[in-house]
Amino acid sequence: MTYFDSIFRLFVKHDYYKDNVFEGIRFQPTPTTIQSLKNNRFIVKQRGPELIVAFEGPVRKMPFIIPDTGLQLIFFLEITDLEEFVNITDLDQSNGTMRNFNSGNVFVFRNQGLTNQDLQFGLIDEVKPKVFNYTLPVMGNTDATLEVINHLGNSVCIGRDSNGNLISSPVQISPNADDQYIVSIDLRRENDGLYSFKSTIDGTENSRDFYITSQPLKPKTLGLLFIELPQLTAPVNSVRFNMQLRSRRLQWLYNIRLDSDKFFLEDLEIEDSTYTFTRQALSVEDKTVKFQSDEFNKIPYKEVPYSGIKLKSGTKVLVSSMPNASPRGSVDKDGKAQIHVVI
Repeated sequence: MTYFDSIFRLFVKHDYYKDNVFEGIRFQPTPTTIQSLKNNRFIVKQRGPELIVAFEGPVRKMPFIIPDTGLQLIFFLEITDLEEFVNITDLDQSNGTMRNFNSGNVFVFRNQGLTNQDLQFGLIDEVKPKVFNYTLPVMGNTDATLEVINHLGNSVCIGRDSNGNLISSPVQISPNADDQYIVSIDLRRENDGLYSFKSTIDGTENSRDFYITSQPLKPKTLGLLFIELPQLTAPVNSVRFNMQLRSRRLQWLYNIRLDSDKFFLEDLEIEDSTYTFTRQALSVEDKTVKFQSDEFNKIPYKEVPYSGIKLKSGTKVLVSSMPNASPRGSVDKDGKAQIHVVI
């Protein structure tokens, strides 16, 4: 008889959807992870929004002990509908270190130990091949220092010199004629994984995080999952991880044109019990008025439209449920979702 004992179960959630379940994601283990899973007789199963990593063997293994120095499992996160996902999902990092998601960035989820928990969300700068030229994000005319650090916190060699000797880091980098600091990186000796590139010049430090890999990412890969299974001295039971994705939140800007002669622009107001809207502009000539939501209480996109926003003229309700901003609708340069209404 073969037993399957789950080591951890991971559930993907997204508060855009009415049931808080997101099924448009696929977990693809990296080549190194595939080998680690095989060596430890672990198997991976995905059932919709649930990822299961289990032990497969002739005897029951729960509770289990991670051998030797522990394991790191890495999965590429492939998004089925990438355009919709980017439109509806808040990918900015806001857990104490505000950082906006930009082109080239990759979002990551990590665990902290083997307990039931919500995984930590963050951003890394970019995915890089193992051999590339790196331009330090500093300017100056004195030598700078570069240190490359792996996920274990250890400094690694960045390549070889012209004599074939390993170049350990930290290493000093001199500026070129354009006051840029460019260095050749060769990490073919290292495993695929997360590396920090720490640059220092005149006492000022700048750090960038890269996922270094020997294989290019698929076009629909936008994220990475890092699961650390630390070495254990005592057995533990299966744990549950939650990967919580947040709906994108924006200010809403209603652009209202009043074609009816029964009401006056200056009498119009938007009323809601949760969100506050203030008048921004009124043009009698164009018969238009704009109302903007509070910038400190942004409104999330939802699969089921929010129905509490009313357009009123005095005590008369003109529209009992105003249209919602659409994830596929227009957003102005200030990041406000545009909604057009004609009365």
